[in-house]
Amino acid sequence: MAKKPFLTVVLLLSIVQVVFFAGSCRSEQIEECEAEYEQYCPEAVKKESPAELSRCLRKHENDLTPFCWKEIAGMVKQMESLIKSCKKDFLKTCAWDIEELLTKEDKEKAEEIFECVLTHWDDYSGKCQDYVRKSVPFFGVVEHDLTTALDKKKRERGKKKITIGDKTVAIVERQGDTIWYEADIRQKKVVDQYEFCPEVEEEGLKVIVNTNQPSCFYKVLAFWGGRLVKELEEKGVFEKITDDGIREEYLNVDSIILSIVNKYTSNCPRNFEPNVYRYTYKDPDVYCTKINRLSCKINYTMSYPQEGYLGCQELAACSQSGEGYREYGDEKQCAVCNAGGWLDLDYDQKRLLCRVNFKNPEDESVCPEEIIKTYHENGQIKEERYYKECRCFLRKGYTEDGTLKYEITGLLRGDTIIQGEHIDYYDTGEIKRRWNNENRETKQEFFDREGNSITQSQIYEEEQRLRREEEYKRRMQL
Repeated sequence: MAKKPFLTVVLLLSIVQVVFFAGSCRSEQIEECEAEYEQYCPEAVKKESPAELSRCLRKHENDLTPFCWKEIAGMVKQMESLIKSCKKDFLKTCAWDIEELLTKEDKEKAEEIFECVLTHWDDYSGKCQDYVRKSVPFFGVVEHDLTTALDKKKRERGKKKITIGDKTVAIVERQGDTIWYEADIRQKKVVDQYEFCPEVEEEGLKVIVNTNQPSCFYKVLAFWGGRLVKELEEKGVFEKITDDGIREEYLNVDSIILSIVNKYTSNCPRNFEPNVYRYTYKDPDVYCTKINRLSCKINYTMSYPQEGYLGCQELAACSQSGEGYREYGDEKQCAVCNAGGWLDLDYDQKRLLCRVNFKNPEDESVCPEEIIKTYHENGQIKEERYYKECRCFLRKGYTEDGTLKYEITGLLRGDTIIQGEHIDYYDTGEIKRRWNNENRETKQEFFDREGNSITQSQIYEEEQRLRREEEYKRRMQL
């Protein structure tokens, strides 16, 4: 999945520790040079390789304008020096050419390199470690997270290890033949996805992604952008615009400005509107900016630029992402017990630990299960609770005639549901709530019966509406 070209330039800058400040004059000037970098090095930009981009820009040094080469020259030199100093270390330890790019088709090779680099991590200098963290995009094709894997490696230092089958793990706790060891973390499988700012067919609209916010928008390069500015100038209102644009809620924007700008809304992609910025140090800019805040539809999770994709992703459940994958309360990741056993969410509230009998792993291959049922006086089930897969939790509630009225699913740590979903059922529809208490922060989402996202204040009105419809339906049946 390709990042936007501007992200690749920013990535190159970040590797050599050059800081971008949002809204600064310097970042705007770099943005103006982006078209030149993309013109002469389109393949390098497309491949998302900072090393290849550096080589290409060096090759076209004489083709770039003096200003744009000057802006990038120091960074190219530092990249060349970094590659030269680190390349031999990675070749020696893992037979890996750090300038080599891998795709999803090379997943097995990428996994091998990942594990090798992890094993020899302490043999690399700090600069070379930073290079791997920031400039190896093909690590995105593996299921591991580099930072999480390194943190786990650090915690396991000095701990006694044990081999179970063909896996060796560090013992965190031990009670007789039962041990606890840290689970591995894997990414959930992406089923579907859509970008907030996809590429558009219309000429003259260029996607820009702001990694600091995060946000995205389209820069207007088409002729209508200049025509819009000229019309504002002719009406004598252009000077009232600042570098804050015209769409911020706190701005008291002249109605004449809004009426002129809004006429051009049809030139922007769907759900975007024109926005004009006037600067003191450069020509004005016209953008198509998002009308509403970034949000995802039901069953989708937001993905950020640091993950290589600004948009929404539908993620498979852990049970569908890989063999032995277990939910633990994270919306994007799964836990895996590589050496057998089961995920024990109750033993340690701060760490994800797997529990196994190292002498007889099959004895504790599945965690305990428990079903609790309560009944109405007439014998119908009133409520049932079902504990499965080490603290996966299901609760169902029924009316006296056996009609399902609510359903709660979630993950437990102790007596707390750390992640869950609550559905209230009505004759005419349902209301769904989701929440996540991970890291002690409660996040809730609400959805109406059509699956549309609604606010917490709207959910009361939705509940009242469904109850009225339900009552009306009952009366009509009498």
